[in-house]
Amino acid sequence: MSTETPSHDQITIRQRLAALFPQPAPDGPTDNRTAAITFVVGGIVSAFLFYANGRMYPFEEYQIVNVAALFWLPIVAVMLFCKQTPSEFGLRAGDRKLGWMWVAIGYLAMLPAVLVVAHNPEFTQYYVRRMTQPLAVTNWAPFPYTGHPTVVSVAYYEIVMGVYFFCWEFFFRGFMLFGLARGSKIGVWGAIILQTIPFTLLHWSLAPGAAKPGLETFGAALGGPALGYLAFRTRTFFYGFLIHWLMASTLDLLVVWPHLAAIR
Repeated sequence: MSTETPSHDQITIRQRLAALFPQPAPDGPTDNRTAAITFVVGGIVSAFLFYANGRMYPFEEYQIVNVAALFWLPIVAVMLFCKQTPSEFGLRAGDRKLGWMWVAIGYLAMLPAVLVVAHNPEFTQYYVRRMTQPLAVTNWAPFPYTGHPTVVSVAYYEIVMGVYFFCWEFFFRGFMLFGLARGSKIGVWGAIILQTIPFTLLHWSLAPGAAKPGLETFGAALGGPALGYLAFRTRTFFYGFLIHWLMASTLDLLVVWPHLAAIR
């Protein structure tokens, strides 16, 4: 019985794919204790937010709760219980050249899909409703709340959401991803899949009107592994955050543009 020898072209293709998508490796030595702490804290936070985010909180209150749960609580767990630094969980600059390259590639690759869903009634109704809610900034003179999004309210909304997305990406593609990957049994790919599960579930809700559009939830199931892989390649969640925030902001602006009122 003979085995087929791969051709030179096949070997070259495999080598090129391996160079483009190399096997990621966990940061630091195997640490089952860190993986266990990450799993417990990540599970508790995810369960709490799945319950809390289904309730209709005022915009600023929603942000404060999520920033505390997604960023500050994991930071405390990393430093107090894991006895490590946040940089070991992706809070660093990482591979800048690779990261910025994939920010550009990721944004351009996803832009056509964003342009399409921006005209989907499900997306339009959901995001216009979110962006026409009363915001604290609209109570400041001379920009009173008019019931319509304005230049000021949209700019304020996107900046606050940028902070939210930063904390969101740190939690899933930083804290959970790098922490879970330290476990000797699940490894990197297991960590990528595990962080994707709550990431996807938190796009959905049992509360009426709280769940994001179905296509976005489906996209989260695909985007979770991709952003997780990018985090390991660049050793940081930062570039995944940029992609996530840029895509979300682009969708927001496309959806809200026809409804945008003057500043006054």
